[in-house]
Amino acid sequence: MRLGSMLRWRSTSANQLPGSDLQVFSAGRLLWLLGGFFAGLLVVVGLKVFFADLYGKLEQSGTNERARLFIGDEIVRIIGSVETAVYRLAAADNPAALKRSQHEIRTQLDKLAHALHVLERGGVVRREMFLNIEGRDESVREVSYSPSGSDSSFVMEMIEIAPLVDVIRKRSDELEQLLVRQWGNRDRVDRERFFAVQQEIGLFMKGIPPLFFRVNENANRLFVDSSEHLRRIEVRQAEQRENFRRTEWALVALVVALVVLAGWLFVRQTNEANRKLRLAWAAMLTAKEEAERASRAKSEFVSRMSHELRTPLNAILGFAQVLDGEALRPTHKNYVHLINRSGQHLLELINQVLDLAKIEAGRLTLEEIGFDLRQLIGEVGTIVAERASAKGLRFSAVSAPDLPARLVGDPTRLRQVLINLAANAIKFTESGTVDLHTEIDQGRLLFSIRDSGIGMDAAALSRLFQPFGQADESITRRYGGSGLGLMISRELVQAMGGDIEVESTP
Repeated sequence: MRLGSMLRWRSTSANQLPGSDLQVFSAGRLLWLLGGFFAGLLVVVGLKVFFADLYGKLEQSGTNERARLFIGDEIVRIIGSVETAVYRLAAADNPAALKRSQHEIRTQLDKLAHALHVLERGGVVRREMFLNIEGRDESVREVSYSPSGSDSSFVMEMIEIAPLVDVIRKRSDELEQLLVRQWGNRDRVDRERFFAVQQEIGLFMKGIPPLFFRVNENANRLFVDSSEHLRRIEVRQAEQRENFRRTEWALVALVVALVVLAGWLFVRQTNEANRKLRLAWAAMLTAKEEAERASRAKSEFVSRMSHELRTPLNAILGFAQVLDGEALRPTHKNYVHLINRSGQHLLELINQVLDLAKIEAGRLTLEEIGFDLRQLIGEVGTIVAERASAKGLRFSAVSAPDLPARLVGDPTRLRQVLINLAANAIKFTESGTVDLHTEIDQGRLLFSIRDSGIGMDAAALSRLFQPFGQADESITRRYGGSGLGLMISRELVQAMGGDIEVESTP
């Protein structure tokens, strides 16, 4: 069984640098561009609505003038109908014909008065025409008119026509009375009076044409003036409509040009920002590569120096061990012991620095060999038990009975991690016990090291696996240490496919 397949594994994410063809997209600038586009669209729609309203007003003005022309034509037509009805009234030879003619005159005069009132005050004029067409008995047309307060060109005609309507109404009543008197004389066979009334009717009828001539003259002048006024209005409306159309297209073209200009400026600024960012990104990549080269150079330097320091240090430790075996005075014996202990501490520090340099340089390699797990735990227990006993602590190594006999991995690195963690527990434990438990947890190999030491708070736990990090300066002064052991242990365990977790309270 491979060791890496049984250690705890916690996935980590690596930062990946994008390629050199980085494209930048500014959300803020996009919002500005979209805002400008929609603002331009709203302006264009607003212009369309504004000019549509102007066109509507022009069309309404033209429609109003055409309505006035229609009313003028209706007045001329009604006057002609009234004149015909008056002559028909004069030719009536019985009361029924007289009644029909008088009703027609009054009806037409009412229509004429209404038309004149609409011209003055505004309203609706209705024209009814009887047809002899199959499926249609009559034709009805209605127009609505609103007089303009600024236009007084038709006031005189209306002033002259309105009194004549009353004159026509009065004359038709007088004619009716004459006819009734004539028919009475006829019925009484009073020839003298009959012819006298007939002569009176003849004289009366001689005044009818001048009356209607005056009415028709004013009505025709009203109609002609309306026609001319409508023609001028239509010409002016055509000119205004053309001016409006040109202004509308000019404003729309201006808005479109401004939006296009804003888009061009946006694209230009975005390209400039992309260019600057690409330059900055290239400079950052260059700086990163230089930093990585400097880091590799530093790691290589530290690695060489560690090897160079280890050679003379091994010689010093060797001679110190030789002197320790000689018969020396107690004072000299103590000096040799101090040299040996200090050398061992310095050798451990150099080994840690060398491991750190390998990790940072990416040159950490793990062996893939078979080894006896129980034997390795026993070796670790022997080494750690001596250190615990020298400090007056109890150390125990407990292994689960279902542990595999052999594993494939790097026993040296695993031994280094276990000794480092156990020695760290012993260093911070003044009294009590330090335990190493090994078991199978959900198919993974779990090492648990427990101690009854001083413990740590949350702030200390957050700095625990940082390089050169310890709980505080007092810990360094009291217990010593470089702050590299736990960081190196975690890197080694993660390289083997596992992870390290810690639980502690002060």
